[in-house]
Amino acid sequence: MVCMVSRTGRHLQRYDNLGRRQVVGCIPYRYKSSSDGTMTDDLEVLVISSQKCQKMMFPKGGWELDESREEAALRESLEEAGVLGNVEMNVKEARDVCQHWWMKEALDILVERLNSLKQQNEQNYPNICSDLVAKISSL
Repeated sequence: MVCMVSRTGRHLQRYDNLGRRQVVGCIPYRYKSSSDGTMTDDLEVLVISSQKCQKMMFPKGGWELDESREEAALRESLEEAGVLGNVEMNVKEARDVCQHWWMKEALDILVERLNSLKQQNEQNYPNICSDLVAKISSL
């Protein structure tokens, strides 16, 4: 279990040249496990409700001067979504509840990248599972 105090104040916030606050976010996801513990192709993503308006969105927040984008995204996901719970929304359901076009676009890009990586791995390592099973069986 991790205990973390959320950052407060705006003195470290990043702003662009038009004075707009810079934010980062993430799309927490996982592949669903089947009842026997094996991974399936079903992708689950986490959306959270906003405290201000109860709209569903991905964890996001201010990007501060003393952190990289990655550090800020990790911090925001922990601050905003770092709770234990059940994931019940699949990608289609998550996309349906996204309130902003940029959330839908980010989710589409994530799914496209994950599918592309999966296809590359299947092409590069088509027999890796059967090879591993054969090696384990021979021991």
